[in-house]
Amino acid sequence: MPAYFAPLVGFSIGVLFAWAASEELTRAPGLLGSARSLALVLLFAFVNYGPMAGYFLAYATDWSLAYLVDGRHLPSALLLVGVMIDVAVVPIGFAVAAVLVRQRRLVALWPLGTVPLALAAIGVAILGRRLALHGSYAQVARGAGVDPLPGSPVGYAVLWFQLCLAAGVAWTTRELRLLSLVARRG
Repeated sequence: MPAYFAPLVGFSIGVLFAWAASEELTRAPGLLGSARSLALVLLFAFVNYGPMAGYFLAYATDWSLAYLVDGRHLPSALLLVGVMIDVAVVPIGFAVAAVLVRQRRLVALWPLGTVPLALAAIGVAILGRRLALHGSYAQVARGAGVDPLPGSPVGYAVLWFQLCLAAGVAWTTRELRLLSLVARRG
């Protein structure tokens, strides 16, 4: 996932998870409700979302930065901070949305979750031509030696990680809904 948009998508996923856990969040005491729902969100962030974002920052840095910055000149600590931000935004989105859920303001979740996704989609549309390429920063700058993303190693990684992301979101949402059903039954 492009580094510029991963935090926006992660935040929206956290909002989705708060919606999925809404019954449990409204019934359980404490700011974030049950520790079980927060544990599931953290598990997703560390096991699914963080590695996905980290892979592209580590192994396809130039592509992840849409060839706007030469990844060879970035300190590795900066890339690590990017991965830590990507891991943190999912639980942050969950926590922000959990406050609204506990106040029973579920309608407010819609813009909270969709605005970041819309911004990410606009960004991908703007940078789409660059993101459709596979090469290094120097190759893209020269316009020589660049391959199309489909069929390239990074293209296969994008496809694989998007499938893993979809499966992880679906599984986590399902488990959070099950926790909410258990909370409803009391």
